[in-house]
Amino acid sequence: MSRLFLLCLLLFSGLTQVVAQVPVVDPFPMEYWEWINPSPVGESIADFSVVDDQVIYGSTLGGRIIKTTDGGETWQALGSGTTGWLTGIDFIDAETGTVVGQENLAGVILRTTDGGWTWQHQEWEQLAWMEDVDFIDAETGVAVGWSGTILWTTDGGQTWNPVDAGTTDRLRSVHLFDAQTAVIAGGDGLICRTGDGGQTWDFPETHTTQRLESLAFGDDQHGIAVGNNGVVIATQNGGLFWSVRDSGTGAWLHQAAFLGSDLAAICGSGGAVSVSTSGGLYWDAVTPPAQETLGSVDFT
Repeated sequence: MSRLFLLCLLLFSGLTQVVAQVPVVDPFPMEYWEWINPSPVGESIADFSVVDDQVIYGSTLGGRIIKTTDGGETWQALGSGTTGWLTGIDFIDAETGTVVGQENLAGVILRTTDGGWTWQHQEWEQLAWMEDVDFIDAETGVAVGWSGTILWTTDGGQTWNPVDAGTTDRLRSVHLFDAQTAVIAGGDGLICRTGDGGQTWDFPETHTTQRLESLAFGDDQHGIAVGNNGVVIATQNGGLFWSVRDSGTGAWLHQAAFLGSDLAAICGSGGAVSVSTSGGLYWDAVTPPAQETLGSVDFT
């Protein structure tokens, strides 16, 4: 049975993080929720990357990496060599991962090949505050950030090549389908899409001016993006066309996740969680056992 994982992001207090797990059933009654771990760090968790049903990595707004190898029962806190905000993390296997963020308002890109025990800075001149990163394998990935920053690598981050999409907006989330195709979200309802490795970009109409915080795809066709004031937009053709959907909440939505092409979940402020079994077209709000802001969601 699949499990839905939520990480609690306390944006203002920064005191405690909680991981909650629930079997994916409808209508998600309270008895399926269980507090698992108020440790190992007293820092807000910005993002996490699920490798499999046992290995999960998270990044914090204090520069640390948290790791579980037993499905969330216990966690380890790992140093990254920075104390900045690590806002995006992606592991392609249990050993190899990349994390991005900022320290003193300058962008940071870090890479590990030993399961998070050591991290190497991957520098790029005048790096803007970075927000998210996505890899399709150990070599090919895209990182995005402020001022329209898009960086593309084909050698595991040894070199990052700047790509100009024609925007200076704050880019918040990226999904890389293959070595040529990526979709990016951010700004005031901004979606940009490339199918040729960043040489040209399209800006499909999203029918919203709300800031988009996160996007996710269940396959190469079905995707969603979420953001302020409960906005959810959905695509069924790989990001070429988008429609606004009713999320069942007016909360500030922080992240989205898919399991297959139909099952999706979103989370946000005030403990908001909504689930879709229709590829993001229709949503039902569910009730988690806390009202703190939930900053990240994924399936195992």
